Amino acid sequence: MSEEGGTISADGVTIEKSLDRDQFKTPAITFDIRSSRDEQVTVRITDHIPEGIPIEDVGFHPEYGGDRWSIEDHDITFDRRLDPGEEYETIYGVRDVDEDDIEALLDQSPSLEVGDPE
Repeated sequence: MSEEGGTISADGVTIEKSLDRDQFKTPAITFDIRSSRDEQVTVRITDHIPEGIPIEDVGFHPEYGGDRWSIEDHDITFDRRLDPGEEYETIYGVRDVDEDDIEALLDQSPSLEVGDPE
């Protein structure tokens, strides 16, 4: 992914990963999620936090799906059901991050899993 992040798609769902330095107190990685499907779908996004970033410096905003994120080791995972044609934005912020760490976060593509609603 480039410094602006990047876009990945799977099974009618597209996510765009980017950096927002202005809207929040800390640099935030944003995920704009769009479903072009005609039925409900579940999405799971997993992003790896590089080892140089302490996992306790990663935080989730309550107004942007913060309760839908989970942490396991240095992987963070977002799970949510999307309605047909729905768009949703979620973010995570990272405190005390330097430019090399930001580039490392943006250079990797998250994984995207799409499934039927449970």
